[in-house]
Amino acid sequence: MATIDSVASETSATSSEDDQPTALGQRSFTDVGLLYDNDQLRRQRVAQLSDDQKNSLLRQHWMPPGGYNWPFFQKSTQRVYLRPNQLSGRYGCLKLSNILSGVVCVPCALFATEYATNNRGKLTTLGTLVRTPLRHYRCLTGKDSSIGSHLSTNYHKTAQAFADNFIANRMTVASQLDNERRRQQVEQRARLVPIVKTVLQRGRMGIAFRGHRDDGSLDLQQPVSAAQGNFRSLLAFRVDAGDAALKEHLATAGKNATHISKTTQNELIRLCGDVIRDRIVDDVVKAKYFAVLCDETTDSSHQEQLCLCLRFVHCKNDKT
Repeated sequence: MATIDSVASETSATSSEDDQPTALGQRSFTDVGLLYDNDQLRRQRVAQLSDDQKNSLLRQHWMPPGGYNWPFFQKSTQRVYLRPNQLSGRYGCLKLSNILSGVVCVPCALFATEYATNNRGKLTTLGTLVRTPLRHYRCLTGKDSSIGSHLSTNYHKTAQAFADNFIANRMTVASQLDNERRRQQVEQRARLVPIVKTVLQRGRMGIAFRGHRDDGSLDLQQPVSAAQGNFRSLLAFRVDAGDAALKEHLATAGKNATHISKTTQNELIRLCGDVIRDRIVDDVVKAKYFAVLCDETTDSSHQEQLCLCLRFVHCKNDKT
């Protein structure tokens, strides 16, 4: 069984950003067509949706941009086009899926049961606009139209009531916890940005990081002494130059979460080295031809060090 994330990645890989929305994990889910496979609604995929994804489908569904080629139904020699006004107003629950090239009732796709009782009291399987998309655009609106008949069914009214209640009460405990977790992630990443930039700047210039006395928190009320090292001096300079995010972080962070210790510095340097190495390897693979130079020497502590150098022609945009 395909998961929501795998289906979303496959869809985004085969479509451009201009003609189709993307769905990446929990961040975006704006086309109901991702719930379908071979024109059939997959209830397993509906069950995997988070509250935020359901909210996106109900309130922020993909809409055709200006100049969009609206789909049509071929009737003999005449084309019957789907029109924007057929998906607005009292028909606003119906959405055109760019993936399916058809119309789907989003509340029913999310909340309707697989079976419903018809006017005769018999249990039937839901069909067009729910289980399968609507692509027959003849007689869509009106008393006996396809859309009008759908909107008058009890299962649609029930699903629409569930959708309205969901939107009105979306801020459940779980949703609030998810929002708070995301807010904390964004905040923590913003705190790390100036620290990472400082590490990158020191590395580009080849300037030493450490000092003799550079442990503990950084007191912004006191001038930074030379013994505290270049790294802490530059952090203090950034704060003095107006870096509000870094100032807030250093003033409020716990002693075990300042991210400026020698351990964190070494970890950031290692991660930067991993990124640089991976990019060099990618460039070498693109170049195809390369040479390896190596030399061995001892450092100041008389430990043997092996240096490797790569020579290759850098290719940019498939050109040398």
